[in-house]
Amino acid sequence: MNSKGFSFTKLVVYVLIFAIVFSSGFLLGQYETARRVATGEPSFLDRIVRVFVGPSLQSDNWELLNAIRDIIKSRYYKPEAVTATLLNIGAAHGMVDALPDPYSAYFDPEEYKEFMQSTNGNYSGIGVLVKEDKDGRGIVIVKVFPGSPAEEAGLKSGDIIVKVNGEDIIGKPIEAVTPKIKGPAGTTVNITVARGDKLLDFTVKRATIKIPAVLNDKWLDVDGHKVAYIDFTTMFFRGSANDVAEVIKKYQDNGAEAIILDIRNNPGGLVSEVRDLLGYFVPGKHVLTIKERNKEENYNATPHRWVVNVPVVLLVNGFSASASEIFAANLKYYKKATLIGTKTFGKGTVQEIDPLGSAGAVKLTIAEYITAGGYHVEGKGVMPDIKVSATETVSDAEDPVLGAAENYLKDRLGK
Repeated sequence: MNSKGFSFTKLVVYVLIFAIVFSSGFLLGQYETARRVATGEPSFLDRIVRVFVGPSLQSDNWELLNAIRDIIKSRYYKPEAVTATLLNIGAAHGMVDALPDPYSAYFDPEEYKEFMQSTNGNYSGIGVLVKEDKDGRGIVIVKVFPGSPAEEAGLKSGDIIVKVNGEDIIGKPIEAVTPKIKGPAGTTVNITVARGDKLLDFTVKRATIKIPAVLNDKWLDVDGHKVAYIDFTTMFFRGSANDVAEVIKKYQDNGAEAIILDIRNNPGGLVSEVRDLLGYFVPGKHVLTIKERNKEENYNATPHRWVVNVPVVLLVNGFSASASEIFAANLKYYKKATLIGTKTFGKGTVQEIDPLGSAGAVKLTIAEYITAGGYHVEGKGVMPDIKVSATETVSDAEDPVLGAAENYLKDRLGK
């Protein structure tokens, strides 16, 4: 009897406690809802729920992204700006940018179009080659094309772009900056650059840019010897290997005793073009191993019907990167050229483009490349045989590296 009475009493107490808690919770919920509407802040109950049942950071079912999307769609103060396209593109950029790799990137449809145009040597813009500054100061102009809008406006190699149309771009990846600089022919873009300790503003009218593989070529008289100078400081875009080879052959067939090939500031490009150009120097030789996650592939230089048979000097610097370094490392290893200048950039990874239909594309680092002799370029670069910085005094005051090349050939050809 007492036992039953005691159990009944406990039941009554529990019911009363539940009623009190429920009532308090209901009133608290009403208060919190009113406060949240007034202030825009998450409620106390919202915070409790998010703490205990929030999305997992380690989940593979994308519940974190879904939770963020739902919060944005329900609470962002400008709902008309929130579209599925905007959120998808933002998430795609963020996902790829989160990788510990500066060369992987997501391209939205317009960025992908511009990227593909650049690999063909054609685009609408101002006529410069750019690289990210290693110290994070902005985007460095490494080459201003002759006759380009950039040259006409007064931009110079070495200028560091810090603003585009008044927007600060310091710290932003190059893939996010170049679309702001490019644009339809006939339109203008405002560029702010750091030059020394000065900030300079330029208004540049965009134009359709056709990049020639060879920017300049000429005869040099080096102590009575006929030497060809060939400026290949553009990039390895489609067809460039053939264009450069034709110029080399023209000079070789007309009695060149040596060739100075300039790839300073050449930022790289297509691996297929490097293999093709190397085929005129080391036909059929092993020039590259591409090491992916689960496999390795070896590549040889493309054989051709003729080869370069005169001494070659290759001019390099810290902006000679990627495909240019494959080219330089192989010519050095096979002793087919003497490298003069400064250490190259040190980019030894391979990126692959995966198109996403109408959604753009992903450029993803999928492998490391290793040049002939097992050399890993990544993070090390290629050392020149003769180091000459731009500040060293040699016979050619305007271009000390070219002057050093001429001095080297004077000794070699004079023997």
